[in-house]
Amino acid sequence: MADKKILLIDGDGYFLHLYGEMLSALNYEVITASDGERGLFLVNDKKPDIVVSEIKLERQSGFDLLKDLKSKEQTENIPVVILANSGERGDIKEALSLGATEYLIKAHHTPTEVVDVILQILKK
Repeated sequence: MADKKILLIDGDGYFLHLYGEMLSALNYEVITASDGERGLFLVNDKKPDIVVSEIKLERQSGFDLLKDLKSKEQTENIPVVILANSGERGDIKEALSLGATEYLIKAHHTPTEVVDVILQILKK
């Protein structure tokens, strides 16, 4: 299963470490970025099978990242899960309209539930 790559983008180092450890333990290759600009570079460079991103990011927002990914033929089909602190309806609506596969609010899901959603999307 290590042929599947997961890109995690979040400014919170604890988040990156926690989910990185959980997914690595399941034999996935995990790539991390702490800002949107680096995340976009890594999507183009590493071609992950899925991107899990926060909305509020330094140097490029998750919304801008989504717009970039969904506007390019080589990245438009990569599923993007937004895992955000914000539960504002406007943020959720915008992310989904820009092409996010799923929008999860961090406080409403355990790490295990989030990993389950990621694995379900990867199986499709």
